[in-house]
Amino acid sequence: MERIREFKLNPEKELKRNLCVRHEEKLLLFCKEDRKVICWLCERSQEHHGHHTFLVEEVVKECQEKLQAALERLRKEQQKAEKLEADIREERTSWKYQIQTERQRIWTEFNQLRSILDSEEQRELQKLEEEEKRILDSLAEAEAELAQQNQLVKELISDLEHRRKWSTVDLLQDMSGIMKWSEIWTLKKPKTVSKRLKSVFHAPDLSTMLRMCRELTHVQCYWGKKKLLVL
Repeated sequence: MERIREFKLNPEKELKRNLCVRHEEKLLLFCKEDRKVICWLCERSQEHHGHHTFLVEEVVKECQEKLQAALERLRKEQQKAEKLEADIREERTSWKYQIQTERQRIWTEFNQLRSILDSEEQRELQKLEEEEKRILDSLAEAEAELAQQNQLVKELISDLEHRRKWSTVDLLQDMSGIMKWSEIWTLKKPKTVSKRLKSVFHAPDLSTMLRMCRELTHVQCYWGKKKLLVL
């Protein structure tokens, strides 16, 4: 819009942009070595002697083709990023449900053994909470990383879309590294998270627990008696 307003206010200045500053001839050639748009007199000068020059129309066509290819590839990468984000959100929901189900099962099991297993219940719940935090933190980090990559590819696409609207001279004289970067940029997939919990709690059999308690009591009694005999 600024270029259009400038052209309306000063059309002669805009027309001069397509003329060589040194020779006031039309800029019809592109010097490959200097990456500049030049006129036919510049081509014959000592400055560009031995350089490879091409018609601007040919170079612009090749540049536009590369630009279009880069845009199409980046759009596909953006679609991949968005799909992976959606998959991770769905996975987080599934994990929350799985964690909640496991938590409820643990509560039920320990309610039956509350009198002797309160401390064990707390330890198991703590382990589960830590694993939940580790898994959800990992997924949240992956989602944030994908969101960052998605934002980057959107910015690259926006920049390339903006460059498509540039004039021929501006496009050829301002081919910065962003074009090369856009051609090689690839979505980095986040690390996968295991679909299963590392450890699933199994409540011990009550009769076994009682037997172990009795055996422990017998051992304690045995060593207590032996200590009295020594004394």
